Amino acid sequence: MYPPCLVMPIFRRNGRCTSKHRLLCVLAALIRTQAERTQRMKIQWKFADGTTSEVEVNEEIGNYITASRREESNLARKERYHCYSLDAIDFEGLEYAAKTTPEIELTRKEDATQIKSALDKLSETQKRRLLMLADGLSINEIARIENIAPNAAWKSIEGAKKKFKKHFELGV
Repeated sequence: MYPPCLVMPIFRRNGRCTSKHRLLCVLAALIRTQAERTQRMKIQWKFADGTTSEVEVNEEIGNYITASRREESNLARKERYHCYSLDAIDFEGLEYAAKTTPEIELTRKEDATQIKSALDKLSETQKRRLLMLADGLSINEIARIENIAPNAAWKSIEGAKKKFKKHFELGV
């Protein structure tokens, strides 16, 4: 039986070629299967136990796998050159050591106390909006959450900032 007509579908009878185009259809089918074979590539998979397996995939998937492997390799190389080992402290000195001292800890606690007292002087609305801003929300997002105009949110936050700065300037 001959393959379906690939050259001129007009000359089909019951899905098969007429005798005039049979040779053309057979040649087209051969060319098509050769083209399909050339669009495949082999990918090697290496497993943890040391064995390798070779899989034949089409060219599009093979190119994707190759590109992702290249990207992964580049990322690993980049991380290798930009990461520091904790063991390097012995060799590199105090550059990698923790830089907290009792004095720094005391300063952090005092700052936290001052920030808390400054926040306590704000109204609940100002405190809530200022904390949302500190969490990374934009003024428009805060306004949308609070169901107010962006200008009103901005004024409220600016007022909170002024009170906050005034508290630190006075050193209360």
